[in-house]
Amino acid sequence: MDQYKLQRLTADQRQWLYDAVIKMVISDKDVDDAEMSDLLSALDIRGVEVDKKLIDKIVRSTVDSIELTPFEKIEYDRAFFILIQIIRSSAVDGVLAEQEKKLIREIAGHLNFKEAGLDHLYEWTVKLAQVNAAEKELYRKMKAFHQN
Repeated sequence: MDQYKLQRLTADQRQWLYDAVIKMVISDKDVDDAEMSDLLSALDIRGVEVDKKLIDKIVRSTVDSIELTPFEKIEYDRAFFILIQIIRSSAVDGVLAEQEKKLIREIAGHLNFKEAGLDHLYEWTVKLAQVNAAEKELYRKMKAFHQN
């Protein structure tokens, strides 16, 4: 995450972002290594002492157990930054699951984005997921060319 922009958020907005990232990561119940990295970062930044039991509990928890309240007012730049960080967490595994798509809709609404803009978000998220999937494939292919 862009630390400069992150620090420009209020403490409540940062907390909301971390909760939303956690909610997004667990939404499809299939947490891969890249998603786990996002989850651990969100917990670490929140100052949560992380251990295996806590991670297992979070991953097994339901999306409904993390409540996100809509913002009454939030500046566009901050709302967009928060939304993009959450979308990056949804696409990091190279797949946009239906549960993640529904959560993007909910989160965008909470950040005061109109539903009419969702198609633009979904289109960008799918492209981002494809790039991430291609990176994973490249990682696999390049292993054969590494000399160690």
